[in-house]
Amino acid sequence: MNEIIISIIVPVYNAENSISKCLDSLVRQTLKDIEIIVVDDGSVDQSSSICDRYSASYKNIKVIHQNNSGVSSTRNKGISISKGEYIGFVDSDDTVDPSMFEKLLKSIRLFNAELCMCGYEEKGASNVFSSSSPSKIDRYETLKLIIADGCYRGYVWNKLFRRDIIIKNNIKFKEELHMCEDLSFCIDYIQHINSACTISEKLYFYGNDAHGIVNVGFNDKRWSIVDAYDYIMNLDFIKNNDEIYRLVLHRYVMHLLSMYNMLRKNTDKRYKREYQNKINYRINKIDNGFLMDKKYKVKYKVLFIYMRYFKKAVTR
Repeated sequence: MNEIIISIIVPVYNAENSISKCLDSLVRQTLKDIEIIVVDDGSVDQSSSICDRYSASYKNIKVIHQNNSGVSSTRNKGISISKGEYIGFVDSDDTVDPSMFEKLLKSIRLFNAELCMCGYEEKGASNVFSSSSPSKIDRYETLKLIIADGCYRGYVWNKLFRRDIIIKNNIKFKEELHMCEDLSFCIDYIQHINSACTISEKLYFYGNDAHGIVNVGFNDKRWSIVDAYDYIMNLDFIKNNDEIYRLVLHRYVMHLLSMYNMLRKNTDKRYKREYQNKINYRINKIDNGFLMDKKYKVKYKVLFIYMRYFKKAVTR
């Protein structure tokens, strides 16, 4: 194998039904100067043996086995042993277009950018990306696209990152987060770049019908969304740009209101009251700017008013 240009990190946990398709799509990449780092996170099904078979068949696949520690830990492990100039991420239940990493690399080099994002196709969802040619944007436009626009989102798997920026600034996935760990990583990275580029073509294929714990109602893990946004909103480069801060704040409010709605269905009164009070405490600190944003539904604005003015917070 020639010099490694891109390291592709694949976290795996109990993915025996999908990991073969995922790895097949990676070994078929038109860009050959890649390494595929598979981190098996303590799988208890046949995933481990499937990954080992691929590693025995393909020289550019490296498999690491570790005790179950979560997706953030597996990605951090992959970063720590990566050798590529660039880093990409692919989840074990997804597939990619054969030309994905070649096109990402071509664009990031063409525009001398530090991040490249591509379109993706999600099962059961209609994701609309403009059909424009690849383009270069500054870091604040990048933030808008992953926070407010909803197109490229704060996922890591439809993006290409420069490894030297990650290593130099010690950027890692926060292992205490169970949700929004991708968004937190992306924003930590974006604060250290000047520009990014976009490819509207859908090159990544999200395989899940549902977003795991995203669709199982409220649980303790979901609260880490709040922890992630608390962290993001306290970053200086977010706080110092009023437009971006408002965008992040409004997404934060939407998450809080959605959680409050979910909790209303919980039958454990003590558990329900604990988290509703935490949400009320945060809502009571937020001004009325949320009500001016036309893209949010009236029902959420009514709930915001109720919580802001009629529901008193009694604890953090």
